[in-house]
Amino acid sequence: MNLATRLYGACALAGLCALAPQAWAQALDIIPIAQALEAGQRTASFTLTNRADHETRVQVRSFQWRQANNQDELEPTQALLVSPPFASIAPGQSQTVRILLRQAPAAGEQAYRVIFDQLPDADPSKVALDFRLTVPVFASAPARAKADVQWHAAQENGQWYLLAHNAGQAHAQLANLTLATADGHKLKLSRPALPYLLAGQDGRWLITPSASGLQGGARLHLTTVGRGTAMDSWLTLDQGR
Repeated sequence: MNLATRLYGACALAGLCALAPQAWAQALDIIPIAQALEAGQRTASFTLTNRADHETRVQVRSFQWRQANNQDELEPTQALLVSPPFASIAPGQSQTVRILLRQAPAAGEQAYRVIFDQLPDADPSKVALDFRLTVPVFASAPARAKADVQWHAAQENGQWYLLAHNAGQAHAQLANLTLATADGHKLKLSRPALPYLLAGQDGRWLITPSASGLQGGARLHLTTVGRGTAMDSWLTLDQGR
């Protein structure tokens, strides 16, 4: 499976065709789409490939990644260095972007995000669509850390939520998270953040629509796959408050 992520922009989006005589489609491949720095590893790299028919300019920045109140928070950091911070890539050509971890974490796991911004064309006669991709980077401590996600479902202020707490020292990647009633009816889960739960953090998913048919004591079937978090289990709804 190709891990490249291709970002496309087309002039039809948002009616941009009508704004200028020429609109340029954008295409940028980034490989890989995540990095995990194991204990003792301080460097890694990304490969950017320009699939467009004209030169593209890219800005690269690194951020400390935290979570609070069910939201991702990013703060500029010098703990993870990127080189080069700017690049101009000719059509069909590639650019290697290297990252350097200045100091390995003493315990647990540190989470970062590297942001790639595709910069607009300087020619005002052309309409360029800007793209941003944020790529996760995880740095492990010498002792291999693991995720430990604990789940329950409860009612709060009249709304039903699926709640999780990562009691481990590494992130959890919650892929294909599903929740269903005992008779097999799938429930929709809504959460603004990406499907990661960092170490020591809480996550909450609103069960929608209102799930008015749910009652305290009902059993729900939870399944998910992902790094250290694959599970297939039953939860009992807590009436809560």
